[in-house]
Amino acid sequence: MKPLWKIRALAIVLLVFFVPGTALTIYALFAVGPLASLFLSVAVNLAFVVGAVGLLMLKRWAWWLTLVLCAISVIQLLITLFTTLTPETANKLNEIISYIIAGFYLCIALVLTSESVRKTFRESDGQKAAGQVEEHPN
Repeated sequence: MKPLWKIRALAIVLLVFFVPGTALTIYALFAVGPLASLFLSVAVNLAFVVGAVGLLMLKRWAWWLTLVLCAISVIQLLITLFTTLTPETANKLNEIISYIIAGFYLCIALVLTSESVRKTFRESDGQKAAGQVEEHPN
């Protein structure tokens, strides 16, 4: 798969997962009331949506934003798991799902940090810089 298609496919997957998640979280915020955890969830979901849109446009900041969000999400999930994990809960479905979600974030990071994707972003930045130089000669 070509790197540009990897980036666009990843952005679409992020949009498919996080747009409905954002809508449901906003609905929950109005249905349940103002809870700090819901505000945080809305902010993280919106950040992933913004990152996905930026990835579609090959913006370098979106690459960084998505990677940082994935790292924070994995760390948060692992901290939650390891502070609540007991031998009795280790095989429960909610614990297993948390590992699957952490794996999802790690897969996103793996795609974004692959050499071909990083090269695509570097080339995109280089072409933009060259275009700016031609438009504004000194």
